[in-house]
Amino acid sequence: SVDLGTATTTLRFIKLTGTANTTNPFIRSVTLINCFVTNSSSNTSLVVSGALTAFNSVFEATGTAYANVAQSGSLVNCRIVGNSSASSGNRHGINSSTANPAYIRVTVVNNPGSGLILTGSTTSSSASILNCLFHGNGYGIRLQSVASQTNLQRIQGCYIANSTTAGIDGQSQAYPITFSSRLRDNGTSGN
Repeated sequence: SVDLGTATTTLRFIKLTGTANTTNPFIRSVTLINCFVTNSSSNTSLVVSGALTAFNSVFEATGTAYANVAQSGSLVNCRIVGNSSASSGNRHGINSSTANPAYIRVTVVNNPGSGLILTGSTTSSSASILNCLFHGNGYGIRLQSVASQTNLQRIQGCYIANSTTAGIDGQSQAYPITFSSRLRDNGTSGN
């Protein structure tokens, strides 16, 4: 595990490969620019990366079991790749409990759970999901299910396709606004 302990550390042009980490995020608490992070171990609690900010980077889980490829943080122009053949664990692309996450030009593919799931517990959370591609996930986007939400979850300019369950799941409590987005060939829920 790489935990440099401060959010001011920046790694550039590095390939990080994990094969044995099974309980903590493989890399966390840093800013990544133009990096490639992959983990091939299989464990239902595996998280490849956590609590970070990344630009122009790739995150990948190739094992048959994982919890999340990325956890919390904000991502710009990144690619999140799961294993569509994974059979256990939550198998989410991004699991964000951050209050106000931003995902801009992010591609999330092949996660049997959710491409992006928002799990924050605050009513004032406001996610920005802009110009992203979600393809071949269980759910494309699952919004947080906190009652009495006061801020919008903004989904703009996204393409969400081939989700086995639903393109966007508001979980009955979310306060989403979606515009200029395209949903295509998603599961039986109708979107």
